Amino acid sequence: MTILEKAKYLFQKGEFIGDRHHLGCKKLLYSLNGKFYEISYLANENVIDFIESRSINFVVKYYADAIDIGNI
Repeated sequence: MTILEKAKYLFQKGEFIGDRHHLGCKKLLYSLNGKFYEISYLANENVIDFIESRSINFVVKYYADAIDIGNI
């Protein structure tokens, strides 16, 4: 599965949790099947850089101010 196919799958099947900006990249956080996935999008290049699985500790550390973690 290509990175674009993985992203499309997350967009369609996952639940959008929140986003953040880091070093010129937009990071999108999705939840799917009880796991968290972060999509890194380079807006200037219109490219998805990577998709990585993220732990709950990572989510709390980097997204706590952007989302309501009470629902997680």
